[in-house]
Amino acid sequence: MIYKSYSKFFFAVNLAFLALASYMYFTYGGNWYIAIIPFAIMTVGFLVFKDLIDRWGFKFQDVRLDEQVLRMIMTEYPNLKSYSPEQIKVFSKRLVYFLHARESYLVLGETEKLDMYHTILIAVPAVIISMEGREDLAPDIERLVAYKHPFPSPKMKFLHAAEYDSEDGVVIISIEQLMQSLRLPEENYHIAYHVWCERKIGKTAGFPEIPEGFKASIGTLFGFDKVQMAQLIGYEILDFRILALNAYFTNSKNLKSLYPNFYKKIQLYLQS
Repeated sequence: MIYKSYSKFFFAVNLAFLALASYMYFTYGGNWYIAIIPFAIMTVGFLVFKDLIDRWGFKFQDVRLDEQVLRMIMTEYPNLKSYSPEQIKVFSKRLVYFLHARESYLVLGETEKLDMYHTILIAVPAVIISMEGREDLAPDIERLVAYKHPFPSPKMKFLHAAEYDSEDGVVIISIEQLMQSLRLPEENYHIAYHVWCERKIGKTAGFPEIPEGFKASIGTLFGFDKVQMAQLIGYEILDFRILALNAYFTNSKNLKSLYPNFYKKIQLYLQS
């Protein structure tokens, strides 16, 4: 990601003044200790509010992804290749904002920082979904969590591969099944799109009515049936709105061909 960290600049300047105040106190004594206090407080403040300061600084610079990262993303999410240069610029900026707005973790024996590659793969669909409308940084989602394999959770006490928890503000993904979704999309349901489509529908009212016969056409629409979806994600998907919105992004040609009017209604929904 290409941006300048304003927090590092302010922290360095403040640290210089703190060092100067400390030097004056230990050299000359007296009331110079008073000068140390505000700079010490500001040092702590810059450490605590680092991310907020950097996001404020984004307004004054050309924030974007570097070309190598962008090429990687377009390989994994080929629908981005249809974007215009201006749309790519907007997408790049929004993704940097999105990644900077929350923490991401990998759960192994202990919880550790999730690598940027997998963090990006999980986050990209959230930004793509917002591209046809207003920017949505998903402020309700505080954490992106990944496991290397299917996992149980407090609310879903069985092995599954994807979960959106609106109450706890978390999206949880199994990397194993995510990579299956990306490497063999013609055989596997896209679980990262699934969680972000679920969030979108939960947060934005007015999703169009599912057309008659949609359930029977799922196999034609995706190239695989609901049984295969359930085997991958770990549970039966009961909300057809999530499947329809997922298909809009992952199987748009089929959706448009089968349900052209429904496709247009989803377009309008995303613009709202």
